[in-house]
Amino acid sequence: MKIQRIIASIAKNKQMVQMYQRRLDLAEAKLKLSKIPPLQVIIEICEALNWKSEKITSNSRERKYLIRRQILMYLFIKTNAYSSKMIGKAFGRDHSTVLHSKDVVIGALEVSDEFYTAEFFEIETTFNDILNKES
Repeated sequence: MKIQRIIASIAKNKQMVQMYQRRLDLAEAKLKLSKIPPLQVIIEICEALNWKSEKITSNSRERKYLIRRQILMYLFIKTNAYSSKMIGKAFGRDHSTVLHSKDVVIGALEVSDEFYTAEFFEIETTFNDILNKES
């Protein structure tokens, strides 16, 4: 009985160490990422996808630019490396627009909105490739 409790305790401690290591790794990745200005990431994504970055950061309400902008804002928020204020500034918007964009994208993906899903996976893949390259 006593040996089983000791073994269980050791296993639990091993799991705790692994959990804290994952948290440290995540914190380190966020720290590296937060040193890259969001505007730099936006420009690189636009170059990779052959978009005009001026259109993504402009006030254009044309649907394709609006969707791309919202998806990018969502992906930036998802990294947890940037504040909504910082992301908004990179896009020439305020933090509430960033939070609204996040909600719109989540809602669109939940209902499988064809306009969003068509763009989302390509943008997400490019976004992750660029961030992984940078960090």
